[in-house]
Amino acid sequence: MMKIFVKASQNDSIWDRYLAQLSEMGDVVRLTSVAKSSTDANILITTRLTREELELLPNLEAVFLYKTGTDGLPMDELNLRGITVVPS
Repeated sequence: MMKIFVKASQNDSIWDRYLAQLSEMGDVVRLTSVAKSSTDANILITTRLTREELELLPNLEAVFLYKTGTDGLPMDELNLRGITVVPS
């Protein structure tokens, strides 16, 4: 089953409504930062991702951005690993 992680602030209430819909596609986890417990994520929905966080995500296949711009992502490393980036 697909593991979908949503990296968003707990104050970002827009996700409250979408998490139930996403759960129809796979297991959904909401988190405020990527940690060692996040390693089985296949999809990450976020606005920012550090190189250190990316190293903790060996199974990552795609990053979906929910705000404009890719400046908060290590694009060179994502491209090197063949990870799809989907802008908003």
